[in-house]
Amino acid sequence: MKTYERHCALFQSSVGVTIKQSLKRCIENEIVLTKFVLTSSENSRGDMQPVSLTPLLRTIRDERYMLGKELCIWGIQLSNQDIANLALLLELDGRTTYPFCSLEIIHTVIDAWSVERLGVALPVSNLRSIVLDYTNLIKYSEHLIELDLDGNAIGELCSADILDALKERLNEKMPNLNIKVTYQISSETFGSIFKNGKKSKSTRKKKKKTTK
Repeated sequence: MKTYERHCALFQSSVGVTIKQSLKRCIENEIVLTKFVLTSSENSRGDMQPVSLTPLLRTIRDERYMLGKELCIWGIQLSNQDIANLALLLELDGRTTYPFCSLEIIHTVIDAWSVERLGVALPVSNLRSIVLDYTNLIKYSEHLIELDLDGNAIGELCSADILDALKERLNEKMPNLNIKVTYQISSETFGSIFKNGKKSKSTRKKKKKTTK
């Protein structure tokens, strides 16, 4: 906790209340902290510094904390440097690899450079689950090769956003994506998505036929 507070002071950031509460609860109950939730809703006074991401990332690196699995960033203003630090933490080619397998960034706006930098990190990370609340990653990332939304009830509006992003990729002559999507959208949108991307092949193994 002291390391985190020191980094917050260094980067002129408020201490994340949810992080502080989680750390305190884990210490009191002698349990491991595996899920980090950083949210901007903690700032009730206008004269307080905003909550920043980099102090938390620096703390994880300084402490070489290897037990984190989920990282949730809700409503935090993210700079290019924040995204660069996040990408470095997620990538597996450093001296220390951090086993985060789930990343959630919602109610947050990041620019095209940040989207591209994050896209570079995704294929070389441990991430198995990524939650974003908009489609800029699809639009801009040349490193994104597959989009698996099978089983996710994304709905018609989100499906239309994805379709628009795929069309923009084609207009910019970017590589096609391998795509899996749920059937719980209109047949017109469902078909259009595959016209603007490539249908991902199923990885399920076929059962071998048994002979009597």
